[in-house]
Amino acid sequence: MPRVGLAYRSKFEADIASLRDATDCLEITTDEFLRLTPTDCDRLRRLRSMFTLLPHGLELSIGSASPPPQTYLDRVARVLELIDPPYYSDHLALTAGGEVSLGHFAPVWCTEEGLEAVVRNVSLVQDFLGLPLLLETITRPFDLPGAAMDESEFFQRLVRATGGGVLLDVTNVYLNAHNLGGDPAAFIRALPTSEVRQVHLAGFDQEASGYLLDTHAQTIQPEIWDLYATALDVCQPEFVIIERDANFPPLADLLAEVARARSGRQG
Repeated sequence: MPRVGLAYRSKFEADIASLRDATDCLEITTDEFLRLTPTDCDRLRRLRSMFTLLPHGLELSIGSASPPPQTYLDRVARVLELIDPPYYSDHLALTAGGEVSLGHFAPVWCTEEGLEAVVRNVSLVQDFLGLPLLLETITRPFDLPGAAMDESEFFQRLVRATGGGVLLDVTNVYLNAHNLGGDPAAFIRALPTSEVRQVHLAGFDQEASGYLLDTHAQTIQPEIWDLYATALDVCQPEFVIIERDANFPPLADLLAEVARARSGRQG
């Protein structure tokens, strides 16, 4: 079974000893440490002495026509030097258009031109960082028209061209299938499953209309556990991360989710 941990949040600091005993790894949000202070450096070194740290970024905007800014990559590299991770991860998405931040993850165009841009950007990032880049399956608010391939094929061709990997967010896949249509299990099976190195699990919220929201604010629902078990039938991820960003329960409840993810049990 994979090694399982939590997405690190500053509110966990007081319970770091409990986390060390019950988790195998922590995921850190790289963008929170880009302006490294001495305090940040001390915190990262201390965490690295206790856990395998998995850095996860938010602003590569890997689907943009232009490459990530060098100043941004320089700051990411300084964080990675402190934690010696096995890889770097971000999202298969756009977060900016030129100098304008979109403020959210937007889907990439699944066209030949879109694929060429992502391949070029992934190759640049991997060459600069000296690490594989994993890209996450995002929650898509909509499907872009004019696609030449579906997202699974896009991932297949991207991985073949770059040697990168996949961060499979099981919750995002489930939400996309519910909100936009499709079979989430079939989507996962169509990915380059041998290159799924990390998995995300989180709970979701539901609007009155039935639309599902990726809030990371609820206990992981049975539907997500079931899809996770399906994913483990075809993927062998090295790491699984439980994400929680709001409405935090007692730490024991989160650690119970960690234990369950480690066992691979369904809902």
